[in-house]
Amino acid sequence: RTSTYLSVHDKQGELITAINDMAVLDSLDAAVLASRIESLSKAKAWVIDANLSDDALSFLFDNYVNMPIWVDPVSTIKAQRLIPHLSKIHCLTPNLQEASILADLPVNDYQDAPVLAQKLHEKGVKQLLITLGEKGAFASDGEASAWLPAKPVAVKNVTGCGDAAIAALVHGATSGLNWPDSCDLAMSAAALTASTIQTNSPLLSTLGNPA
Repeated sequence: RTSTYLSVHDKQGELITAINDMAVLDSLDAAVLASRIESLSKAKAWVIDANLSDDALSFLFDNYVNMPIWVDPVSTIKAQRLIPHLSKIHCLTPNLQEASILADLPVNDYQDAPVLAQKLHEKGVKQLLITLGEKGAFASDGEASAWLPAKPVAVKNVTGCGDAAIAALVHGATSGLNWPDSCDLAMSAAALTASTIQTNSPLLSTLGNPA
């Protein structure tokens, strides 16, 4: 079966609940990845998420050979699969609850983000963008940190915002942008995504408005 994700939103476009079937990803195991390792080693970066099995994640993190890896934890449950591999993650984009799980620290509200970021840096994560919904995000690279306000936008659907943000971070880094500019690009990408009922905004293009 093809992977399926179903989300339910309120009138403000905020997520109420969601279910998914990602069982097909179990077929993307270490053996399959090993057969593609030559191609994988030629990439500029790896972008992965915790939908992958423990087996697949272990293979990738054991064979990354200085490859920068961007990771989306996906959920608080699946984020736990990343705990053994934090020292090998270049950039992590958790929400507050996922960051709490990975840092093994309790969280009370969004103002705990700097403490969580520091703990995750101590565990080896190089860069962090902790997403905070309407509060924006907290960005840190271990040397400098910043609170990033959410871009003003009429929210229609929050699904896909995190995916757009990590895509923008990777695009920025592989295009030569510095960390602060990549983070600003990520916030803009998330805002564009939130402003449309589509999961992927048609405006997300380096070519400008396709219209």
